[in-house]
Amino acid sequence: MSDKIDKNDIYADLQDHYIHMTPEQLLEAFEKGAENVWKDIFDLETQKTLLKKILYHKEIISIFEKLTELEKDVIVAIAENQYADFPDSWVWSWAIDYETKITKKEQISGVVSSLVKKELAITEDYAGDNTIKLTVKGVAEYKQVKEAGK
Repeated sequence: MSDKIDKNDIYADLQDHYIHMTPEQLLEAFEKGAENVWKDIFDLETQKTLLKKILYHKEIISIFEKLTELEKDVIVAIAENQYADFPDSWVWSWAIDYETKITKKEQISGVVSSLVKKELAITEDYAGDNTIKLTVKGVAEYKQVKEAGK
Protein backbone atom coordinates (compact mmCIF):
# COMPACT_ATOMS: atom_id res chain seq x y z
CA MET A 1 0.00 0.00 0.00
CA SER A 2 1.14 3.52 -0.74
CA ASP A 3 2.01 5.91 2.08
CA LYS A 4 0.10 8.64 0.22
CA ILE A 5 -3.36 7.22 0.92
CA ASP A 6 -5.71 9.94 2.12
CA LYS A 7 -7.58 8.42 5.05
CA ASN A 8 -10.23 11.18 4.83
CA ASP A 9 -11.05 10.12 1.27
CA ILE A 10 -11.34 6.51 2.40
CA TYR A 11 -13.62 7.56 5.27
CA ALA A 12 -15.82 9.46 2.81
CA ASP A 13 -15.96 6.43 0.50
CA LEU A 14 -16.81 4.13 3.40
CA GLN A 15 -19.48 6.52 4.61
CA ASP A 16 -21.02 6.76 1.12
CA HIS A 17 -20.99 2.96 0.83
CA TYR A 18 -22.37 2.27 4.30
CA ILE A 19 -24.93 5.07 4.55
CA HIS A 20 -27.63 2.87 3.03
CA MET A 21 -27.03 -0.05 5.41
CA THR A 22 -28.85 -0.62 8.68
CA PRO A 23 -26.79 -0.31 11.88
CA GLU A 24 -27.02 -4.08 12.26
CA GLN A 25 -25.60 -4.61 8.76
CA LEU A 26 -22.81 -2.14 9.51
CA LEU A 27 -21.86 -3.98 12.67
CA GLU A 28 -21.96 -7.32 10.89
CA ALA A 29 -19.73 -6.03 8.08
CA PHE A 30 -17.33 -4.56 10.60
CA GLU A 31 -17.17 -7.68 12.74
CA LYS A 32 -16.64 -9.99 9.76
CA GLY A 33 -14.00 -7.68 8.31
CA ALA A 34 -15.96 -7.48 5.08
CA GLU A 35 -13.97 -4.41 4.12
CA ASN A 36 -10.31 -5.48 4.22
CA VAL A 37 -9.31 -1.90 3.54
CA TRP A 38 -10.24 -1.14 7.16
CA LYS A 39 -7.75 -3.71 8.44
CA ASP A 40 -5.01 -2.78 5.97
CA ILE A 41 -5.07 0.95 6.63
CA PHE A 42 -6.53 1.61 10.06
CA ASP A 43 -5.62 0.27 13.48
CA LEU A 44 -8.43 -1.30 15.54
CA GLU A 45 -9.12 1.87 17.55
CA THR A 46 -9.45 3.95 14.36
CA GLN A 47 -11.72 1.32 12.85
CA LYS A 48 -14.01 1.57 15.88
CA THR A 49 -13.98 5.38 15.68
CA LEU A 50 -14.90 5.27 11.99
CA LEU A 51 -17.75 2.89 12.72
CA LYS A 52 -19.05 5.16 15.48
CA LYS A 53 -18.90 8.17 13.12
CA ILE A 54 -20.76 6.29 10.41
CA LEU A 55 -23.42 5.08 12.86
CA TYR A 56 -23.80 8.57 14.36
CA HIS A 57 -24.14 10.14 10.91
CA LYS A 58 -26.71 7.50 9.97
CA GLU A 59 -28.66 8.20 13.17
CA ILE A 60 -28.72 11.94 12.44
CA ILE A 61 -30.00 11.36 8.91
CA SER A 62 -32.73 9.03 10.15
CA ILE A 63 -33.86 11.58 12.77
CA PHE A 64 -33.80 14.36 10.16
CA GLU A 65 -36.04 12.37 7.83
CA LYS A 66 -38.59 11.97 10.66
CA LEU A 67 -38.75 15.62 11.74
CA THR A 68 -41.93 17.55 11.06
CA GLU A 69 -41.81 20.94 9.36
CA LEU A 70 -42.79 22.55 12.68
CA GLU A 71 -39.87 20.82 14.44
CA LYS A 72 -37.46 22.00 11.76
CA ASP A 73 -38.88 25.52 12.06
CA VAL A 74 -38.39 25.60 15.84
CA ILE A 75 -34.87 24.14 15.59
CA VAL A 76 -33.90 26.99 13.26
CA ALA A 77 -35.66 29.51 15.52
CA ILE A 78 -33.61 28.31 18.51
CA ALA A 79 -30.29 28.17 16.65
CA GLU A 80 -30.71 31.54 14.95
CA ASN A 81 -32.40 33.29 17.84
CA GLN A 82 -31.51 36.94 18.35
CA TYR A 83 -30.47 36.07 21.92
CA ALA A 84 -28.19 33.21 20.83
CA ASP A 85 -24.48 33.64 20.20
CA PHE A 86 -24.12 30.13 18.81
CA PRO A 87 -26.55 27.40 17.63
CA ASP A 88 -26.17 25.64 20.99
CA SER A 89 -26.67 28.76 23.16
CA TRP A 90 -29.36 28.96 25.82
CA VAL A 91 -32.26 31.17 24.69
CA TRP A 92 -35.40 32.39 26.43
CA SER A 93 -38.29 30.15 25.44
CA TRP A 94 -40.58 33.15 25.00
CA ALA A 95 -38.20 34.51 22.35
CA ILE A 96 -38.67 31.52 20.05
CA ASP A 97 -42.05 32.89 18.98
CA TYR A 98 -40.34 35.87 17.33
CA GLU A 99 -38.13 33.68 15.18
CA THR A 100 -40.47 30.96 13.87
CA LYS A 101 -41.76 31.19 10.33
CA ILE A 102 -44.61 28.66 10.29
CA THR A 103 -45.05 27.54 13.90
CA LYS A 104 -47.76 29.42 15.77
CA LYS A 105 -47.28 30.63 19.33
CA GLU A 106 -49.79 28.05 20.63
CA GLN A 107 -47.84 25.22 18.96
CA ILE A 108 -44.36 26.06 20.29
CA SER A 109 -44.73 24.31 23.65
CA GLY A 110 -45.77 21.03 22.03
CA VAL A 111 -43.04 21.23 19.40
CA VAL A 112 -40.41 21.94 22.07
CA SER A 113 -41.67 18.97 24.08
CA SER A 114 -41.26 16.80 20.99
CA LEU A 115 -37.70 18.07 20.46
CA VAL A 116 -36.86 17.33 24.10
CA LYS A 117 -38.32 13.82 23.78
CA LYS A 118 -36.18 13.22 20.67
CA GLU A 119 -33.14 14.49 22.63
CA LEU A 120 -32.63 17.38 20.21
CA ALA A 121 -33.16 20.09 22.84
CA ILE A 122 -33.10 20.56 26.60
CA THR A 123 -34.98 23.02 28.75
CA GLU A 124 -34.14 24.58 32.08
CA ASP A 125 -35.69 27.06 34.47
CA TYR A 126 -33.48 30.12 34.90
CA ALA A 127 -34.50 32.78 37.40
CA GLY A 128 -38.17 31.94 36.93
CA ASP A 129 -38.05 31.94 33.13
CA ASN A 130 -37.80 28.91 30.87
CA THR A 131 -34.77 28.58 28.64
CA ILE A 132 -33.98 26.12 25.88
CA LYS A 133 -30.95 25.04 23.93
CA LEU A 134 -30.14 22.52 21.25
CA THR A 135 -28.19 19.40 22.19
CA VAL A 136 -25.29 18.15 20.06
CA LYS A 137 -27.84 16.12 18.07
CA GLY A 138 -30.02 19.21 17.78
CA VAL A 139 -27.16 21.27 16.37
CA ALA A 140 -26.45 18.49 13.87
CA GLU A 141 -30.12 18.59 12.87
CA TYR A 142 -29.91 22.37 12.51
CA LYS A 143 -27.02 21.92 10.10
CA GLN A 144 -29.01 19.31 8.16
CA VAL A 145 -31.99 21.65 7.93
CA LYS A 146 -29.78 24.47 6.67
CA GLU A 147 -28.11 22.20 4.12
CA ALA A 148 -31.51 21.03 2.91
CA GLY A 149 -32.39 24.65 2.25
CA LYS A 150 -35.30 24.92 4.66
